[in-house]
Amino acid sequence: MKKLLTTCVGFCLAWTVQAQFNPQKEIDYCATQALKTIQSLPADGHGNNIPRSIDKDKTTWRLVDYKDWCSGFWSGSLWYLYEGTQKSVFKAQAERFDKQLKPLSHEKAYD
Repeated sequence: MKKLLTTCVGFCLAWTVQAQFNPQKEIDYCATQALKTIQSLPADGHGNNIPRSIDKDKTTWRLVDYKDWCSGFWSGSLWYLYEGTQKSVFKAQAERFDKQLKPLSHEKAYD
């Protein structure tokens, strides 16, 4: 009986979580946030202009150059957003930031 009750509770919880999760809503939220970030970035595309993180108690992005170990995360996120939304702005921005990573393909790996 205890096993049956545990199983029923598990199924109910799984159904409840599934019913509340809306992937498209989450993708749309991320797209909105990414667009805000894109608008806040330096337009010249030189130097430290790849968003990395927002430090504690701050409201602006900490920007890095291509040599930072997280530099590819931003363009990767943009590619996922393009996949999820099919909005050309994400493709264009992903390509823009991918170009900045190009020098990494000519450097010797250290790991």
